Amino acid sequence: MVKMRTQQIKAYKLDISKTGMDGAFLCPSCGIKISPDDRSDDNYIIQDTVMKNNEMDEVIIYCKRCLSVIQLSGFSEISKRSQDRLFYFNHI
Repeated sequence: MVKMRTQQIKAYKLDISKTGMDGAFLCPSCGIKISPDDRSDDNYIIQDTVMKNNEMDEVIIYCKRCLSVIQLSGFSEISKRSQDRLFYFNHI
């Protein structure tokens, strides 16, 4: 008889402003680098994207190494700040 071991899935919420300038960050559970430049799907997959007011607001990422789910949020806030800066610089 084979005993199956179950692993509890961990969930984390991370704000995009806490990532590196290139958007990369370490998985809060296992420490593997998750980077938007990694197109291999070896380390993680994007499970879902959440839209708010026709803009991306969150990305749900699944870490393949430790099976954690990472909710990466704050995209709409970055977009808003960028638009505010453009407005400011266009009115100087």
